[in-house]
Amino acid sequence: MVIVAPLSYAQQSRSEFGWEERWQHYVHRTYSPQRMGLLAADVGLDSILSSGGKSGMGFYPDRYGSALSRRITRTSIEFALGGLLKEDARRRPSHQKGLRNRLTWVMTHALLAVGPDGRLTPAYARYAAAVGGVGVGSVWQQTPFTARCVLNGLAGSAMFSLQDQMLTEFGPDFQRIGFGIARSWRRTIGFRRHNTVDNRP
Repeated sequence: MVIVAPLSYAQQSRSEFGWEERWQHYVHRTYSPQRMGLLAADVGLDSILSSGGKSGMGFYPDRYGSALSRRITRTSIEFALGGLLKEDARRRPSHQKGLRNRLTWVMTHALLAVGPDGRLTPAYARYAAAVGGVGVGSVWQQTPFTARCVLNGLAGSAMFSLQDQMLTEFGPDFQRIGFGIARSWRRTIGFRRHNTVDNRP
């Protein structure tokens, strides 16, 4: 009900998402240094946690290759199918006020895309991309491609979509908080250094 509600009333401002801009978005999501670095860190953490901190990193190259192949598959399917369906699944901040309103926006828009008519629709290309990623992962890991794997892949895709939407919505706030803390530390350290110099005999 929460997800269906916006479909009836949301009329999005249409911004042309042509093939050229879509391609740039695809390259950034798939191959940018930031995304590659985050993927490497995520695979490394998963390797350590799944092995109890012992010898799991020995399988790191294989795990990273599997994760990268799944990502390339997902983003490639989403790029092609999203372009054919004229979906725009880019993350957008709500520009709303109040924590409750912003959280509601995150929960109701994470799994949606803007269709060719400017209205919100389910992000079909992203769902298909998640299934494709599961298929490639099954081939890479030589595991059966089952309905349970598909459901797990869709659940994981939904979780990552929520995370991305959350970062889009609250990322600037986190940055402001971090910059504020850093400025406070600099002022505190500078004040202490100043007092130390003044109090020298």
